[in-house]
Amino acid sequence: MKTLHKPLCWLILQLLATLGVLAVAGGLDYVRHPDTPSYLKAAEAESWTEALSHNRAIGYPLFLRTVTSTGLWLGPVPPIQILLFFGSLLLFWNAIRRISGSGWLAWAVVLPMPWAGIMALGNVVLPDFLAGTAAVVAVSCLLMLVAGPPRAVWWTGLGTAVFCAYQ
Repeated sequence: MKTLHKPLCWLILQLLATLGVLAVAGGLDYVRHPDTPSYLKAAEAESWTEALSHNRAIGYPLFLRTVTSTGLWLGPVPPIQILLFFGSLLLFWNAIRRISGSGWLAWAVVLPMPWAGIMALGNVVLPDFLAGTAAVVAVSCLLMLVAGPPRAVWWTGLGTAVFCAYQ
């Protein structure tokens, strides 16, 4: 049971518990917003020219197109968005751990994040939740650059995350 003495184990258990609560409370069922149809219309574009002619950035419609291509319509959107957010929290935990040298301090910093206000958007078909996720990834990559030797992967992650946050 030495595994239970590790902060990463407790973080993963917390994320699994959060996912369970969301599943029971209906937090994994998608919710349409008045802006959702415009993103769906952009996702159904037949060409890049048509897609880029919409007044919406192309990132979220591209995400929707990928998800809806599974044939499950919008059902998988909330679980995928939430799992991506949880992945960003694991990266953030690792970045704080590397900077501070303490997994427990990193766990204490990340502890409230799965219950933060942004979780209210986890099941809404809007780009705001993924933009928040990308922002967490960007900050994590920046912290990783500060903590250790700068590596191309963190620079690439930082640039990609900032780009995705604005999509």
